[in-house]
Amino acid sequence: MTRFRRAGIVCATALLASALMNCGGSSSSSPAAPPPPPSVSLAGVWAATDTRNTTYHVLVLPTSFTFRSLDSNMLQGSGKFTLSGSALGGTITVFPTAALVAIGYPVQQGTISGTGSASAITDTITLAAGTATTSLTPDTPNNGTVQLSALAGTYAADAANTASSAGGTLTLAADGSLTGSDPAGTLTGTFQQVAPGVNAFNVAITYTPAGAAPKAYAGLAFYRPGTGPSIVLMTDNGTGQLAGIFTKVL
Repeated sequence: MTRFRRAGIVCATALLASALMNCGGSSSSSPAAPPPPPSVSLAGVWAATDTRNTTYHVLVLPTSFTFRSLDSNMLQGSGKFTLSGSALGGTITVFPTAALVAIGYPVQQGTISGTGSASAITDTITLAAGTATTSLTPDTPNNGTVQLSALAGTYAADAANTASSAGGTLTLAADGSLTGSDPAGTLTGTFQQVAPGVNAFNVAITYTPAGAAPKAYAGLAFYRPGTGPSIVLMTDNGTGQLAGIFTKVL
């Protein structure tokens, strides 16, 4: 933020439509210098473990730098990075778990600052509840080429790694269609790959609690193809989330 210092006569200064108006009876205008372009692409899967032993999984989309994050406390973030040279900025919305919502923990809006390169992202997130800094590195095993059909199968979760309920299953077909259930309801949805071969999927889910109206969720997911293949699912409906790590069982 630009700060204007005043001494003697007050000089009123305004920046509007890229024209700088200054005092003294004269004015001049010139195009505002564009910010430097991003030095690198931040697209891909990133990971970190902080000093409190909290693990973070972050998926950044190509071009837009839109991202989703999920930590081992099942707090989900949704936002967008900006990168001017190596200077990182952006915004984030943090979604609490259902258990935290029940005790009054709200959805929070925050800002991001830090630095970004091809090998590291250092981001400081500032929320009303406080500030935290995380150092992310590329999650290399999960940044290879993936095809949507490879995700086909049935996945299970339990209370330790899902923010939606006390467990459940998801079944994903080779075409990306999704069905599932948990003790509280059923779901249907779709996975759509954001670009051919990219390990990033747009997700749309309709979750129907027993005896209640359906709820629509949207977000992102990525696949972890290693031993015990799993899906990291990160969706929200604006006020709550349906998210977690679901491990392949069939």
